[in-house]
Amino acid sequence: MILAYLDDLSNNGTSSIHMLHPLAKLICTALLIVSILCMDSLVKAIMLCLFLIGLYGLAYIPLRRIWQVALYPAFFSLIFAAFRLHISWQAGVIIVAKAVLAAMSMIFLIATTPYYQIMHRLSKFLPPLLIDILIFTYRSLFILMEQINNMLISIKIRGGYHKRNIFMNIRNMASTLAVLILHSFDMSERMYMIYTLRGYTGKIYLNREERKPSVYDIIFVSIFILVSVGVIFW
Repeated sequence: MILAYLDDLSNNGTSSIHMLHPLAKLICTALLIVSILCMDSLVKAIMLCLFLIGLYGLAYIPLRRIWQVALYPAFFSLIFAAFRLHISWQAGVIIVAKAVLAAMSMIFLIATTPYYQIMHRLSKFLPPLLIDILIFTYRSLFILMEQINNMLISIKIRGGYHKRNIFMNIRNMASTLAVLILHSFDMSERMYMIYTLRGYTGKIYLNREERKPSVYDIIFVSIFILVSVGVIFW
């Protein structure tokens, strides 16, 4: 469902940010993540959060859908934040803020840039095999997410989920995960056979159509450079 959210957002973009050069957005996202990793105070975290909210507003991306996705890294970062509480409570909050803001930065890139354009730019720096793995993984995740959803519905219909019986729920979820792993192995083998029959020789040919960066792309990158410099050296 998370990937479906992101794919839907990337297909419904209508603002000028969606028309910016993909390389410019990749550079801006990298600068933003570096700024997030270097932030060391709650004031910087709040400023970066407001900056990201402004970007989402300019891109016409609904925040109510973004928070549902951004809360997942916040939940998993609580474990690491707990180890920083002995220093100060602010250190723990900053750990959670870094996880959420980094996730929001990547969501902004994916929601405003088609996936094939991201892979096209990354193919200039990464090996072709790794690009193929990323493309196949992206496609497979949608299929696996749909299978998980169907399995959960089947478990609930057959009475395999009860709010008061935690042990039975854990046992059924473990069985579901095992079946999903077996399906993933079977699906990967079938996908390889299908692509081989369609002429796959170890490399996916991406669209190589080039477009020169415009003045707006330069201005967009310059703003992110100023933000990064301000966060790192302020």
